[in-house]
Amino acid sequence: MVADGETVAALLAVTVASGLGFGWVPAMQGSTTIIQFTSPPTAIGMTLTYAGQALFPGFDAVPAVRALALVALTAVLLMLFVAALRDADRNRAALRGAAFGMAAVVLLSPVFHPWYVMWPLTLLAAATARTSAFMWISIVAAFTVLPDGGGLPRFVKFPGAPLMTILLIVLAVRFYRRRTAVAQQDPQQAAFP
Repeated sequence: MVADGETVAALLAVTVASGLGFGWVPAMQGSTTIIQFTSPPTAIGMTLTYAGQALFPGFDAVPAVRALALVALTAVLLMLFVAALRDADRNRAALRGAAFGMAAVVLLSPVFHPWYVMWPLTLLAAATARTSAFMWISIVAAFTVLPDGGGLPRFVKFPGAPLMTILLIVLAVRFYRRRTAVAQQDPQQAAFP
């Protein structure tokens, strides 16, 4: 319990010392207003919105797709938890579960900022999982941040969202084919995660 008191004291000290107060708390609610294709669920929602508005003006699929992504995130985290419970090596399972769980949080969250990729990258490296995809994402994402702190994706929403959606479809097909090939060769190795 002492650690909890120290954490609260540190939070209060930084808040008072910064002179900014607790303005960051209501600002956290504003993140849902960020609509950029860098978040995979948002990109899919934007693409569906562009297609749907051709038939139904005012159509907006982004909130629904984001909600479905959060449901999928819950399912993925639950599957990772169950897989970790079944693993004989609890330490290895916990680290891998945390790494894949953080990757799922980043990929399925409604908002994505380039520095979010660093969170799972660190855990994936510690879990000795393949990190090349996340490393490439972090390199490309770093170049999308402009000197003013804004993001380049805000200027290319229309071509960006459909292109991101196509990329996600291609990656999902490749992942499915690879998992199917591995399952045919060795069903034990194809087990999730």
